[in-house]
Amino acid sequence: HSDHTVPKYVLWNSIEELERKTDAVVLGLMNSTFFHSTELDFSLFTNLRQLSIGYNCLINVHRLVINDLNELEHISIKENSFTLYNQEIDESTNGFFVWNCPLLRQIEIGNECFEKYAVCEFTKLPLFSPFMLERIVSNMFDPLN
Repeated sequence: HSDHTVPKYVLWNSIEELERKTDAVVLGLMNSTFFHSTELDFSLFTNLRQLSIGYNCLINVHRLVINDLNELEHISIKENSFTLYNQEIDESTNGFFVWNCPLLRQIEIGNECFEKYAVCEFTKLPLFSPFMLERIVSNMFDPLN
């Protein structure tokens, strides 16, 4: 008999399967392998404080929305995620949007993420100066900058 608790990992096929009251979402390659939607909207996770997405994840997602999350403090997206690898791209629908997150203080985005996205929009993030946001976007599309 062991006294330590083994973490429970759950595979999910859609965002509807995740618990809405969660305060942290960590997605790894195993989760994204089974994720079939092309749109991912975290706006319903009103208690979300941390969003972490691992390496090579969610390569088929065309649209990522993070909106009106009053508790969100940190977004981390590792290399080669959201690449739209081998995808036909509809530029009228693809994009990465982060809006209205008043406590968001850290955004980390790895190399080669969102490169094929037509739109990358960060608005109403009071803890970021325009220069800081411009730097994040610049690093996304020119990591040597």
